[in-house]
Parts: sequence; structure tokens; C-alpha cells
Amino acid sequence: MNRPFLVGCFLIVLILLAVFGASTLSMSTETQDSDKLKHGSYIAESYKNNFQSASIMLMVQADSVTDVVVVDKVYTLEQQYLSVQGVASAQSVYDVLALYNGGTIPQNQATIDAVVAQIPADITTSIMPNGQLAIVLIKLDTGTSSAKQQSILNDLRSMTDAADVPPGVTLTFTGSAAMQQDMGGDLGGNMIMLLVAAIALMTIACRLLFNHVRYPLLSIVSVFTGLILTFGMMGIVGLPFSMTTIGALPILLGIGVDYAIQVHSRLDDEARRHPLPEAIKIAITKTGSAVFYAMIASACGFLAMMVSTLPDIRQFGITAILGIACCYVAALLIIPLAAILTNYTPKPHKVLPNGEIKKPFSETYNQILHKLTMRVTKYAIPIMLILCIIGFTGLYLDEEVPVSTDMKSYVPGDMPAIVNINTVTRAMGDTGGFPVYVQGGELTSPDVIEWMYKWGYHELALYNTQFTSVSSIATVIVQKNGGVIPTTQVEIDNILNSMSESEKASYLKDNSQAIINFGMKSLSEAQQRSLVTEVTADVQFFAPPPGVEAVVTGSPYSFVEMMNDIREGKTKMTLLAFVIIFAFLALLYRSAGMAICPLIPIVMIIGWNGAAMYIFSIDYTILTATMGAMTIGVAAEYCIMMVERIYEEMEHHDTVTAVENGTGKIGTAITVSGCATMCGFSALLFSNFPIISGFGMVTVIAMAFTLFGAVIAVPATVAIVLKNRKRGKLDEDGDSSRNAMNCPVL
Repeated sequence: MNRPFLVGCFLIVLILLAVFGASTLSMSTETQDSDKLKHGSYIAESYKNNFQSASIMLMVQADSVTDVVVVDKVYTLEQQYLSVQGVASAQSVYDVLALYNGGTIPQNQATIDAVVAQIPADITTSIMPNGQLAIVLIKLDTGTSSAKQQSILNDLRSMTDAADVPPGVTLTFTGSAAMQQDMGGDLGGNMIMLLVAAIALMTIACRLLFNHVRYPLLSIVSVFTGLILTFGMMGIVGLPFSMTTIGALPILLGIGVDYAIQVHSRLDDEARRHPLPEAIKIAITKTGSAVFYAMIASACGFLAMMVSTLPDIRQFGITAILGIACCYVAALLIIPLAAILTNYTPKPHKVLPNGEIKKPFSETYNQILHKLTMRVTKYAIPIMLILCIIGFTGLYLDEEVPVSTDMKSYVPGDMPAIVNINTVTRAMGDTGGFPVYVQGGELTSPDVIEWMYKWGYHELALYNTQFTSVSSIATVIVQKNGGVIPTTQVEIDNILNSMSESEKASYLKDNSQAIINFGMKSLSEAQQRSLVTEVTADVQFFAPPPGVEAVVTGSPYSFVEMMNDIREGKTKMTLLAFVIIFAFLALLYRSAGMAICPLIPIVMIIGWNGAAMYIFSIDYTILTATMGAMTIGVAAEYCIMMVERIYEEMEHHDTVTAVENGTGKIGTAITVSGCATMCGFSALLFSNFPIISGFGMVTVIAMAFTLFGAVIAVPATVAIVLKNRKRGKLDEDGDSSRNAMNCPVL
């Protein structure tokens, strides 16, 4: 680094560009559906565009929701909601009250009480569960986007705030749009809290474990700069803040601090033996290049996430790749630049009263690791057998870990929006229902109408503990025909012609697409999955007329598909990450044996993770589904750093001696960076979002296994795989034959 001024200016420009990019970041609170190309996904998209209508619920809470003043004010407000662009309809118990009173709202309490007494209980149960709670169901136009829902909700809130509501009456909005607004605020607060906690924990770790070097907090400055650059890159490429990308940030802090510690540790080590310029050169060319290729290997692990059909997982992978690249650039610029500007000199060793030099803990720890490695290399085969048995057992148990796709389980249970949604769901059931999409040539023909009607009521009777109602174009036609199924096309056409377009649009489009919607009670995710399987089987058994297809779709379908995508995708991402990293290492090392050495411990680490998730009952989610590829990416970095130092020692020693010396020399840096990384990961545990805190638990466990694997499994693997290798021979110029990673060719 001969031009520190230019390097400093370049760094400042990067930071300014990053600040500008970060200013364009947006927040995303919805879980995106799978975008894989398959028939079910096409059906789901057609249903969403043609039939699915989002809803916003207004909870009315008062001492008596049928009080004459409350009825008048809320009904008036409900009618005002209809003027908001994007609102299709608004329904409540007050509409039923008006219907049973001849189309007008009663003007005195006695009349209201009399009319309410006439209304059948099965009508009021869902919209007025008790005398203190009523629900106004506000349906939005079909196909309303998430952003538009937020805009409509804001308009409804403004209208409600301006309303003349009697004292003691509480009006609360709930539903998906309201939950996303609450999540947006909570996620923003979580992000700040997680970053502060991660930096604080890593600061403590560096002060305690990395205090043998001068400026131990320089690594924190480096990783914080890398984080700023990452925010900027996210804004520039259009990545939003979401549950998945926020979960990736502490991961980047942990990896970033490792990069900085590795460069700083090597610089400090070389500065004790060489002039500062030469020490910087060695640190950049030796450790800098090793960290670079370790970063590439980590990026290969994250790159495997691109095969996922879930956009959230792909965004996690892109964020991770951008983040580690930014952290690497920051470490390679800031550490050497700070050394030049401060004329860096290593901390002198303490002198004891008797005149002896006190060894720093790092040297003592390295000696301990050296002795431990001697034992490991001596008993390498039995050690690896035990570790492999545990690892393969974990890989088997990993298949038994359940998958969770329920959005409600991802967020805090005490979040006001979730509490309100649960209240509404208990009263009304699942507001999304259980839709079955029907498509074919002529869906209003007598045989199709008869099938839809009979099959719908057959399912309602069969699953009467899960379904509460059934509605379709067939039920409407039969109702308008006096409860009798019409048998001729003329009868059906006459009924359809008498219906308004808006009335038909809820159930029928172009006579080729229709929907059968079952009202559904509040069911667990497992119950919904089972119901989807059973109803799908019923369609095959009670088949529709030829040329007509019926498919379960909507939220029930999405839950099942996401579960399948997570389970299938995690295996695919893990295997692909192994293939990519092995190909990369084999190309660079030009030796299959050297390439396989860091990968064998990584396979075991993946197995250990699976066993830990099974033992601690941690479910797979859209975040933990990335654990395989992410662990490979993180573990590759540590294992490669370890084998790199061992391979460097192989230039002058036989395999066993190189393993012992290499592990002893890099042990402190690996351990310190591993502990600092765990501190960064552990910040996720402070999140009140279960999906993020659960991910934090898994990453901390994975990092502990990674550190153990790097210190124990890597030396044992190298001692076995490369045991017959002789000391590297020097050529006539004094340099050993090297490959692309500056390592001796075998």
C-alpha cells in the first residue's frame, strides 16, 4: 500500500456512495410465495388475479355493540368506508340489523333489541361473537397489491380517527395489511437492536480475546464499515429489508469480523519480525489472498441459494454474497491503512519483576493447541470415525426435523396485530377460507353446476369439524331456483342473466373459471396440510365432468407448497454448495486430496447441525432452511483458513509436523474470530421474532461446531488424507512449486 492518501480517498468515496444507496432501502414484511413454474403455481396465480379478495377487519369493542348510539355511528362510518378507492364492500352485523328492519337502521334501543332477538344465532355468531365485540369485514377489490392494501388501510385509519366515536368505544383494524404495518415497525426496531447487540458483543469479545494486539477494536471499525457498504449495495441493487435479509446482517458481522481479525493478526505477527511495509505486504499477499479465496468459497455456498424457488431465500443469499464481499474490501483497506497512518508497532511483551518476558495468552494458547493437535494426529482415525458416526446420524435425524410455514409462528405472539387476528379468527374462522379452483370449457352447463353443488355439500358434510360453509356459483343458482338444481341450460342462463356482474364475479369468470369456497375454522398448519391432501384425493374420487379440473388453491395450497419447497430446497442447496465449493477448490489446488480436506469436516458439521435441530426441537423455516448452504459457506471459510496455514507449513515440513505447526500458529486467530463470530450471531437471540431468534440459536450452534471442526476435524482429516505426502521440494530459485492459492502442488 504505497499510496495511503489515494486509498483513503477511495474508501471515503465508497462510504459516501453506500450512504446514498442505503437511503433508497425499503422495508418488506410479507413472505413471498414460490415462483417455480408448475401447474399448481399457475392455478394459484389465476386465483389470486381473478378471485382472491383481500380483507381488512375492523374490530368494534364496547360495553354494548348494539347500543343505539354505537350502531348509528359505526354504521355511518361503515358507509363512508365504501367511498375509499379500492374498497369493494363492507359488511357487519349492522347491515343485518338494517336488513331485518326493512332496510333502515332502527332509531331507538327498544327496536334494536327486538330486531337483534329475531336474527338467527348462526348469522350473528361470526360477525358479533358477543355483546361486547362486533366485526366489520371490509373487502378490497380483487387483485389488490400489498402496497395498495397499505395505502387503503392508511385512508381507513384517517377516516376512523376523524369519526365522532362515542366514549368507551374502541375501533381497531386487523388483518394481513394491519399485521404487515405492525411488523414493519417492529422489524425496523429489531434491526437496530440486533446490530447494536452484535457490535457490543463483538466489542467485548475482541477486548477480552484479541487484546494481545494493538488496537484490538480496529476489527470492529472494519466490520462496521463493511456493514455500511452492504446497506449501500442492497439499496443500489433493490434488495429490501425483510425478515430474511435482516437475519443475514448479524451473520455478515460475524464473518466480517473474522476477515478483519485474520488480516490484523497476521499483520501483528509479521510486524514483530519485519519492518512495517514488509509486514503489510506479507499480510495482504499471504493472509489477504487466503481470506479472498475463503470468501469465494463462502460465496459459492451462498450462491447455491439461487436455486431455491422461494424469493426470500434467494434474497438472503444475495445479501450474504454482497455482504461478505463488502466486509472483505473493508478489511483489506482499513487494517493496512490504519497501520500506515498510526505507524503500527506491536504491543511489547510484559516483563516480569525477575526480568523474564511474560508470554501473552495467545502464545500459551497456541502451544496448547499444538500439543492437542499432536494427540489428534496420533489418534486421527478413531477420532474421525467417531465424528463421522455422529455426523451421519445427524444427517438422518435432519430428515425428521419438521417444517413450519405458518406466518403467525414467525412473529411475536404478543404483537397487537396477531392478538387481534387471533380474536377475529376465533370468531369468524379463517377469513381466507379454503378455495377450490375449477376450470374447464363450459362451467355453467347443467352437469358441471350439479357436480359443483353436490361435491361442495359432500365435502361440507364430510369435514364438518373443519368446514363451516360452502359457496359457489352453483349454490347461488340453486338458491335463486328455490333450492332445486336446474336441469336445463335455459334455466341456468335465465338465472345468470338476472344476476349482477359483481354478484357473478365473486364465483365465475368467463364461464371457464370458477371458485368453490369453503368457510374454514381456525386450523393449525398441520391440520390444513392434512385437509389439502384429503380434499385433493376426494376430487380424484368424486371426479368432475370430463374436461373440467378442480384444484385446491389459495393459502392452504401456499402453505403446503412452501413446506415442500423448504424441505426439497434445503437438500438441493446443500448438495449444490458442496459441488460448487469442491470444484472451486479442486481447480485452485489442482489436487483432489487437498480439495477434499476442508470438505470432509464440513459434511460432518452439517450432520451435527441436523442432530442439534432435532434434539432442541427447532423447526425448519424460510430462514433455517438456508442453514445447510449457509453453514457450508461459513464453515468453508474457517476450514480453508486452517488448511491454508497447514499447506503453507507443508512447504518445509512433512504432513504431521505441518499439521501441528500450522494449527499451533493460526489457532489463536481462528479461535478469537470464531468466538467473535459467535457473539455476532448470538445477537439474533435477542430478537422478539421467533423466526429470527430460532435462526440465531441454530447459527450459534453451527458456529460452535464450525470452530470445533476447524481445530479438531481439519487437522485429523489432513493427517489421514495426506499422510504419505513428503516435505515440499524447493526448486533452483528457492521457491516451491505453487498453485493458484500459493500452496505447494502435490
